[in-house]
Amino acid sequence: MPKRTKKGTKSRVSVSEVFSSNRSNALENQTPVKATLANERLENQEQEITAIAFIDPAVKDYQYLASAALPGTEVIILDGRRDGIDQISEAISWRYKLRAIHIICSGSPGCLQVGSSEVSLEDLEEYTGVRSGLPTLRDWSDSLAKGAPIFIYGSSVAASKIGTKFIKRFAKLTGASVVASANPTGSPALGADWDLEVATKKFTAPPLAFDAKMLASYKHSLDLEVWSYAAS
Repeated sequence: MPKRTKKGTKSRVSVSEVFSSNRSNALENQTPVKATLANERLENQEQEITAIAFIDPAVKDYQYLASAALPGTEVIILDGRRDGIDQISEAISWRYKLRAIHIICSGSPGCLQVGSSEVSLEDLEEYTGVRSGLPTLRDWSDSLAKGAPIFIYGSSVAASKIGTKFIKRFAKLTGASVVASANPTGSPALGADWDLEVATKKFTAPPLAFDAKMLASYKHSLDLEVWSYAAS
């Protein structure tokens, strides 16, 4: 069972580059009425939920990261008292054609902290069978559009051999490409960045999900601090 103590392919993904979407300037030559209607349609499209960002409340200043989400990205703050993977499975069980799932949590090589559970490679199998009627990792693909990726932001989750095995297994179970970091994630002042260096396979780049400037101003890292939870 997942421990209750808090504790591929190289393909660098930059939040500010890969998640960007180009906009057309085709409205310039339209009449005011048509331009207004077109703008309204554009605004409605921008408000459509295309991705969900799950944020673990144990992440330092998680409210700031939540505020960095752009229109089109729904933010769900996980309950720190409940299993995080179960919460994600439940939340997406009634969604369809999501273009991305973002998991903002603390991490270490081959391990991530979501909700009340620290999930490592050996724990993944616990989320594949019938678990009191809860959706499983194998059900995630039903909620994703074709080619939609799962982004894991925890520091160094994809680092080393154990990290590679972890994201490959995660990808196999969910049926999606998993994109994760091979080094610290977070503030450049701490030697971290917001690049996700490893992807299990090619994926369809989703629309812009976060304000890159706000992420660059974040003052912490997403390292898994074992000591801060062991005492509790």
